[in-house]
Amino acid sequence: MINKLLLTAFFAFAANSSFADDFTMLDADKDGLISKDEASISQTVTKQWDLLDINKDGYLGKDELAVLSSIKD
Repeated sequence: MINKLLLTAFFAFAANSSFADDFTMLDADKDGLISKDEASISQTVTKQWDLLDINKDGYLGKDELAVLSSIKD
């Protein structure tokens, strides 16, 4: 269920250019992941960190950040 939600949210959100811009802006070191330090510039991401970091690895990938669109709506 969560994988289906992630994929749906990812493809819906990834198609939106502002998502790509947001991810690029947050990924300051351009390693393809957003650390908690990098996310600190976004109050929204910081507030939702525990929910977004689905695999609990301490980083957000594009698929995890994409879930934010379903939370906001």
